[in-house]
Amino acid sequence: MAWRISDEPFMESTRNWLNNLKLRVGYGVSGNPNVDAYVSRTEVTSNGLDNINFGSGPITSSVLSQAVGNVEMGWEKSYNWNIGVDFGIINNRIDGALEFYDTDTKDVLYSRNLPSTGGLFKPKNPYKMVCNVARMRNTGFEMTINSRNIVTKDFQWTTTLTFAANKERVKSIDLGSGTTVDNLVSLGLFMDNPKDMIYNYRKLGIWQKGEEADAAVFGLLPGDSKVNTRLVKVSDGLWTLTEEDGTVTEYTAENPYQIGEKDKELIGHKSPSWTAGLNNSFYYKGFDLNVFITARWGQTVQSPILGYFGRVAMPDFYDYWTESNPTNDFPRPYMSRSTSHSASNLGLGIVDGSYWKIKTISLGYTLPKNVLDKAGMSRCRFYGTISNPFVFAKDKLLRDVDPETGGTDGFPLYKQIVFGINLSF
Repeated sequence: MAWRISDEPFMESTRNWLNNLKLRVGYGVSGNPNVDAYVSRTEVTSNGLDNINFGSGPITSSVLSQAVGNVEMGWEKSYNWNIGVDFGIINNRIDGALEFYDTDTKDVLYSRNLPSTGGLFKPKNPYKMVCNVARMRNTGFEMTINSRNIVTKDFQWTTTLTFAANKERVKSIDLGSGTTVDNLVSLGLFMDNPKDMIYNYRKLGIWQKGEEADAAVFGLLPGDSKVNTRLVKVSDGLWTLTEEDGTVTEYTAENPYQIGEKDKELIGHKSPSWTAGLNNSFYYKGFDLNVFITARWGQTVQSPILGYFGRVAMPDFYDYWTESNPTNDFPRPYMSRSTSHSASNLGLGIVDGSYWKIKTISLGYTLPKNVLDKAGMSRCRFYGTISNPFVFAKDKLLRDVDPETGGTDGFPLYKQIVFGINLSF
C-alpha cells in the first residue's frame, strides 16, 4: 500500500523545492521457490557400476541416490516488513527512493549431511537430505538517487547512485539431537552470525628472524606461517594452554604444540556488509561518455588462487619469505619437509575481499542529423567500451586477482576493449 502526500496547504509551502513525496508501507509472506523438484522423495539411480551378473549377462540394478527424500519438509517462509519513501525535489532534478526492510525467515531449507551411522552413499560421502533447519533475520536499507546535475542545450550530466546495506543473523538452528560442530561448519551456520561464515585458521603473518624460540613452540621455523591459536605466550619459547577444566599445559620446543581443528575460528562472512554503484553519463553535442563504478565492502573471500602455495607450479606474483625478503605475505617454499606447518597454510587464501572497481567506461559519437539524411540513415553511432580498467582491492594480496569472482582462477580478471558501430536505416 502507498500514500501520496497531496494536501494542498502542505504542498503549497513546499512548492518551490518539493515536487513529489510518496510513503510506501508493505507486509507480506513469501515462500522459497529455489528448491529442486522431488526433494521430498527418495530417488534411485543406476550408473552401470552396480549391475549384477549371475553368468548370463549383467542385470541392471538401482541404488539409492545420495539425496534422501524428506516427507516432513515444509515451506521456507519469509515474513517481510518494508517502509519506503519516493521523492522528487528541485523541479525533479533530483529524485529517488529510500527503503528500510526487516525480513524474518523461518524454516530455512538446507541440504545437510546425514549421520554416518545410517550408512554412506560412497566412502567418505554421506547421504544428504533437504531439511528445515534454521531461522534467519535480515534487516537492511536500500537507496537509489538520480540527479540531473547539468542540463543545457549542448551539455548534460546525469548521475545514478545505488546503495544497499544488509545485516543478516542466524537466530536458531535445529539439526536434531545429534548436532555436532562439524554439522554446523559444513553448512556455514553459526548462531547470531550471517550465513556462509568462513571457519578456518586465522593467519597472523610469517614467523620472522628473531622469533625462532616462539616458532619452535609450534614445531616451526622462521619463514613458516604464523596463525592464531588457543595458546598464550608467557615468555620467549614458553607458551601455555588453559583447558576448560582449568588444567594448564606448558609448551616449549621440547614439547611442541600441534596446530589442529580446535584452533580454527570464525574469520568472516562471504556476503558484503554493503554494496554500491555509481553511474555517470555525459553528453556533449554528438559525444556521449558513460562511467560505471561498483563496490562491495565488508566481505571475506577464500581465494583459490591464493591457496596454491606449496604446489609444484605457483603463481609468479607470490611474494614469499626469504631471509633477504622477510615478507608477511607467503611462507618460504620447501621442496620437501615433514613438519606440522601444513595445517597453518590452509588459511593463506582467506583475505578481506572488499573492493571497488571502475566496471566500464564507454565513449561514443553519434553523427548529426544532416549527415545521416545525406547518407540515408536514421542513426549512426561509433563507440568504444573498456571493461575492468581499474580495480582497487583493500587487501594487497588481491592486486592481481578479481575480488568480484571471489578470487578464483576459474574466471580470471579480464580487461576487454570493444569497438563497434550502431546503424539504423
